[in-house]
Amino acid sequence: NFMDHLISWDTVTLRMMRAESFVNLGEPTIPEA
Repeated sequence: NFMDHLISWDTVTLRMMRAESFVNLGEPTIPEA
């Protein structure tokens, strides 16, 4: 189902974003210009 594919892809993207944010929180904060 196309919608199921979209939802699963959206879930993967959301998980990746959450993981990236979690990694950023774990790292020392570096100010970006």
